[in-house]
Amino acid sequence: MNSFQEIFDKQKAYFDSDATKSYEWRIDQLTRLENLCNENSEALEAAMSSDFKTASQEKVFEIMAPVGTRLFAKAELKEWMKPVDVVVQGHSRKRAYCQVYREPYGVTLVIGPFNGH
Repeated sequence: MNSFQEIFDKQKAYFDSDATKSYEWRIDQLTRLENLCNENSEALEAAMSSDFKTASQEKVFEIMAPVGTRLFAKAELKEWMKPVDVVVQGHSRKRAYCQVYREPYGVTLVIGPFNGH
């Protein structure tokens, strides 16, 4: 069995419980991300130095970029969660209006950095 399967299955079951859909849960996760980056910046920089031999400016960016992204996401989250009105054209050429509810896709497994060299 894949060594990550048990973790993936637990995360999928949690996601399927709909616990992750609320605005409050998502805001909490974004806040936790910021805290993790801020509280562990030195350890994260040391790990990047060890793994990738990156310049000090790049290390700072790699840690602070998620914090900046979190600020943007927190500001936009309510808007992103709103249903979107769309027009649907049927066979009868009549227009129908409906709403699209944007939902999270599910669980993913991220194994490594996208730009590691």
